[in-house]
Amino acid sequence: MDCTSHQTRCDGSCRASVSPSAIHTAAGATAVCIIGATLALTAPASHAAIVTDRSFFDPFPSEEITWELRGNGEPVLNDANTPLINGETFPMPLTEYADRGLTFVDQINWVNDGNGSFDAAQLIGGGSPSLSIPSSTIDFFRVQFDVPVRGFAIFVANNRFDDPEGPVIVAKDINGNVIETITWGAAFIDGSVGDADYGWFGLQTPTLIRTLEFSKDSAIFDNFIYSEVPSPAPAFALLLAGAGVGARRSRRDAEVLLDDDGLEAL
Repeated sequence: MDCTSHQTRCDGSCRASVSPSAIHTAAGATAVCIIGATLALTAPASHAAIVTDRSFFDPFPSEEITWELRGNGEPVLNDANTPLINGETFPMPLTEYADRGLTFVDQINWVNDGNGSFDAAQLIGGGSPSLSIPSSTIDFFRVQFDVPVRGFAIFVANNRFDDPEGPVIVAKDINGNVIETITWGAAFIDGSVGDADYGWFGLQTPTLIRTLEFSKDSAIFDNFIYSEVPSPAPAFALLLAGAGVGARRSRRDAEVLLDDDGLEAL
């Protein structure tokens, strides 16, 4: 592969530093990957891409769950029929959101977290006001889509001091094979408040996703959006979602990797 003048290294792939205004020149590239996220590719030909912005899903029919309401649309209340107060949890039935196409494999809880930094992150970053999942006592859980999807993102607030590495999500196909593993990192972080980093944490892949496995130490998961996402997804939608460029973000120039094999994370 021959490198053009804007490329800084020839090693079978070409690396370029691209400003947001110049990103559109990558339209004809076979793939674009954003540096800064850890995307462990277990199927290199899948052409997956991280999703770091809820707006990625705006063009597509999608479902979004905020956890503020039960599956039947009623408020989440405790056994005393009152809203959850700070620090309170309440068990969630596995099939609570089955009508929304989502079933939990493992028991989790609704939680009104008592951490003020998490509350502020939810308010500032685009989560819902009070409730999230799965509570501090649960570090692993799985969800299954009744109809497999090709894209998802979930709002995360993570205590960077208690868990510098952050949460991990493993996406599996309809046969239980690992499609991709994504790990929380700089590309997903929109901002910080107190001891919490926050942002949208997601993935798009043409391979249908049946199951997601969530692992975390000191994080909450809030608004959850998912979609079948036509495949292949539009290249620019993926680029903008992964790079976080546009009005909502003003990050440093994105470094991209363009190669003939498709998308690979650095």
